[in-house]
Amino acid sequence: MSPDVIVIGTGVIGAAIAFELAKQGRRVLSLDRNAQAGHGSTSGSCAIVRMHYSTFDGTAFAWEGYHYWRDWADYLGLPAGSDLARFREVGCLVMKTEANGQLEKHKTFSAELGCPFEELTAEQVQARLPICDLASFAPARRLDDPAFGQPNGRRMGGAVC
Repeated sequence: MSPDVIVIGTGVIGAAIAFELAKQGRRVLSLDRNAQAGHGSTSGSCAIVRMHYSTFDGTAFAWEGYHYWRDWADYLGLPAGSDLARFREVGCLVMKTEANGQLEKHKTFSAELGCPFEELTAEQVQARLPICDLASFAPARRLDDPAFGQPNGRRMGGAVC
């Protein structure tokens, strides 16, 4: 029996495409140059679900995707109580920096989409996460730079979660 579709790549994108095609009843063959599914760039992912993007489309796409991840076991059609696909909502804290425009775009896009977020001052971040160092280290430096790892004398102004 020959496949209807051949998907090249078994990372998160290729696997998602193959899954959707299979749900439609197509016979799918997935191929990858790596030894196992999920190797390559997918294996380097931090595997978080976040909505902190600098474009409206990126934020909207992530917000929509969040609802699939939240109900992931149902989406996959797993039996009730299955422990194969758990989604743990633990939150996400992104520091406001000059480089990310103090997350102004993200806050605007999130508000337009009805995506909840909370803005925190530096003091609120410190109160919630006393272990968090709010020293600023920008701009990024190379490992061989003598100033690598040295703070620049400024502090982060807050965060969005």
